[in-house]
Amino acid sequence: MAEIDKHFHKDDIPWIQGIPIDLYMEDTLFWPFTPNGQYIVKSGYRVGREMNLNPTRCSNMTDIQKWWKMIWSLHLPPRMKLFGWRVCHNWLPAKMNLKHRGMEVNTRCELCTRYDETLTHALWSCDKVKCIWKLLPWYKQASKLGEGSMFDILKSLEQIINKQDFEDTIKILWAIWENRNRK
Repeated sequence: MAEIDKHFHKDDIPWIQGIPIDLYMEDTLFWPFTPNGQYIVKSGYRVGREMNLNPTRCSNMTDIQKWWKMIWSLHLPPRMKLFGWRVCHNWLPAKMNLKHRGMEVNTRCELCTRYDETLTHALWSCDKVKCIWKLLPWYKQASKLGEGSMFDILKSLEQIINKQDFEDTIKILWAIWENRNRK
């Protein structure tokens, strides 16, 4: 019992103690995300990435399917559609993502030098980037969307702007990212 107290939070201990134990069966490790139950790094990485997408926020998976169908049907070059997909999945090498993946990097945004460079900061909420967004007529409606992931921001934008403006938004995000990487 002392081992449980040593390793787990006190609120979790009753749950752990409530797990039935079969004294006649040997414990085995099983990874539910591969067909054979064996853990492989690729599946662990995939599960971790999927957890970061927060699909559970949507109570109806058809909404998520409609979202991706809309993204892939945009009248944009394939590289921009893929870029939009990567933005939504937080799969771009913003400095905080690089640090999260184990790289030793200075996480400060190089444009403003005030905040850590998350993907949301780099593409949406950095003061230097806001200057671009403020030029758009719909920005006043969207200026309060600076919280959350880029997926959250794009989902909200899609609700308040028309399809052409949304396509232009993806183009602008792409241009901001490309410009950031030229430096």
